[in-house]
Amino acid sequence: PDGTTTVEHTVEIVDLGGSFLPAAGTPRALTFDGDGDRDPRMNLITGTVALPGGVPDGLTYRVTSAVIPTVTEDELLDATIDPVDRTEELELLPPPVRNLAADLVEGRQRGWDQVAAIRDEFVDRGFYDVTDDTAPGHSYGRIAAMLEDPDRIVGFEEQYAAAAAVMAQVAELPVRVVVGYEIPPEAWQAGSA
Repeated sequence: PDGTTTVEHTVEIVDLGGSFLPAAGTPRALTFDGDGDRDPRMNLITGTVALPGGVPDGLTYRVTSAVIPTVTEDELLDATIDPVDRTEELELLPPPVRNLAADLVEGRQRGWDQVAAIRDEFVDRGFYDVTDDTAPGHSYGRIAAMLEDPDRIVGFEEQYAAAAAVMAQVAELPVRVVVGYEIPPEAWQAGSA
């Protein structure tokens, strides 16, 4: 929207692979350094940018991005969320996952109140583990195994995100999992970006 605060970053690609270009916030403009024709593609809904044919090593570009506004829990509670029926997509979801999701969101106001109930369950009962003892993946079967004992939920960030999204879909919330990275300000060092 007009009036959105923007920031500019310079990005140099080193051993990234894939087609997606890293950007903070929602990209508004890209300027590529060096020679070569670049034809980036942007998904206007997700704000992701990709280069057909892949991102070459050593590519440097400047990206101007809109800063994502800060939203409070109270503002999220007031948001209106239209239900999305995912019955067919969730047909193969194991009953224990469906039942836990239904128990967590029962009696909650549609939307953020339901998301907060799922989040709070994971925060209160979940344990973080990235050792070889925690099975990889985020399939329905892996999510079911992760949630098998609701008093001892063990996984890592990708699994928690996938489990939360599936449970929110049971509540007919329009959710998706977005992965990326955030570099905290204290991690920045001159010349390391």
